[in-house]
Amino acid sequence: MSDSTAQPGPLTTFPLRVAVYCDKCGAEVEHDYVVHDLMTHQQRLDVARMYLVRNEGWSCTSDDGDLCPRCQPVITAFGLGPNDKRSLIKGPDQPR
Repeated sequence: MSDSTAQPGPLTTFPLRVAVYCDKCGAEVEHDYVVHDLMTHQQRLDVARMYLVRNEGWSCTSDDGDLCPRCQPVITAFGLGPNDKRSLIKGPDQPR
């Protein structure tokens, strides 16, 4: 008689080199991250993005994509920096 409630074995972890590219200038950053065998490709990429945001000044959002520190908008005391043409103020026809 087999036990249908058997738990899966322990996760297998291993280092994996993941590259993230800046969507604006094409700069590339590669690091090794410890991932496990049940993680999807997207989850592994999210690990890399989270590290870059927390430790290397990247901005990784679904709206703007992956932006290196050089390419992301600079917010100053007066709003966005001079190289960014976007507005912080949303018009009536723009999503909030």
